[in-house]
Amino acid sequence: METVTKVLNILSAAVGGYGAFRVVWGLIILGGGLKDQTAPDIKQGIGEIAGGALIVLAAVIILSIKFQ
Repeated sequence: METVTKVLNILSAAVGGYGAFRVVWGLIILGGGLKDQTAPDIKQGIGEIAGGALIVLAAVIILSIKFQ
């Protein structure tokens, strides 16, 4: 079971990193949308941030899986 735990830790780190990237990308899009005052970019940026946060949450849930 130690191997499964290691794989889950690696998977959680990868998923969390991807989610963090999406949050940062969403902040960049949101900042550009606010600067240019374009509603579609603001909407897309907020969506990216929310989606990235959900992906990070999935990484935390994966990390909480325990085998005995």
